[in-house]
Amino acid sequence: MTAPPVEEGWFGYRVPEHARDRPDAPAIIAPDETVTWREFGRRVLGAAADFHAQGVTAGTVAAILLRERPRDLVALFALQRLGAATLCLDPAEPVEFSAAIAARADARFFVADAGDPAPAGTVAIDMA
Repeated sequence: MTAPPVEEGWFGYRVPEHARDRPDAPAIIAPDETVTWREFGRRVLGAAADFHAQGVTAGTVAAILLRERPRDLVALFALQRLGAATLCLDPAEPVEFSAAIAARADARFFVADAGDPAPAGTVAIDMA
């Protein structure tokens, strides 16, 4: 399934354009991994399609637990590509605090690692 693109102004929408224009340039430089624009674009489009298949659509509130890893950026850009409202949560905060914020924002989805506890009332999506 292919994820439907949203308006061109969204930063997630422009990833394929950068991948086409500078495929071998680094998009992400992390301590243990460098990801080219080509690979980043492939990952973002794949994650967007996966998230869309699980029900994430434009305007949906999706909480995302952000760590400092390339896959977190892939998930964030994929959510933006779909037009989802993203609620970025800090893994250093207590689970109860993040759950309260997610509930207040009426988050329907929780994008994180499989072992991370999802706030009540959200659909957990593994970002791996």
